[in-house]
Amino acid sequence: MPKTITCILGSQSSGTTLLTEYFKEAGFTLSDCADKTTFFEDPELNNINEQMLLKRGMNWHNVPLHTTFHPDQFTATILHKYFLKNPQINLIKDPRILLLLNIYEYIDIDFQFICTFRNPLATAASIKKRFSLPAEQSVKLWASYYSRMINRKIPVIQFGESVEFSDYIDNLRRCCEFWDFEYDHSAAVNVFNHKKLHIHDPNLSGDHISPLYVLLYKHLQKMAAAC
Repeated sequence: MPKTITCILGSQSSGTTLLTEYFKEAGFTLSDCADKTTFFEDPELNNINEQMLLKRGMNWHNVPLHTTFHPDQFTATILHKYFLKNPQINLIKDPRILLLLNIYEYIDIDFQFICTFRNPLATAASIKKRFSLPAEQSVKLWASYYSRMINRKIPVIQFGESVEFSDYIDNLRRCCEFWDFEYDHSAAVNVFNHKKLHIHDPNLSGDHISPLYVLLYKHLQKMAAAC
């Protein structure tokens, strides 16, 4: 098992695939089953995470906002077996992990977390379109995921709604320095240039989104700027 495993956090449609592809191009190793067809996620790990949610009467798109997931030895053993079976892995990605942070932080593996962040209304709109979920549920889903980030010192890569390459590179550089990663500018250029980001920017204000989402948005903006 690698000494450290880098874990890409973030809700669906928040930029996690783009960031994971960057790290893959920069030399990090995913599961053999994780590629572009699976959005760089390992279906086996996804199933383990989904089963943890189902065991608690939930699933990835139905998680109450203030739910706390308490770790247990049985869950820790299952995750340990997965990583022991895949010793080459030093990079993982599954949006569910953001919901299950308490459990991942509990097990005896050195994870380095990096989280993507995007305008919550734009993210919710993408989730609604991609998964055919009601708009209200999509926004609540965003809040359920990102509420787990409050008071955690995890570097954040902020994907602006008008993404400039220089901003993306600078943000990525700061996050890599936070974890003392070797920064590979050419890999970032390669990944970014092959992505077409069509992002719509609804105005974010207290008139359009509840105070909770505004609080989370400002908090994560501050974290992104501080990385």
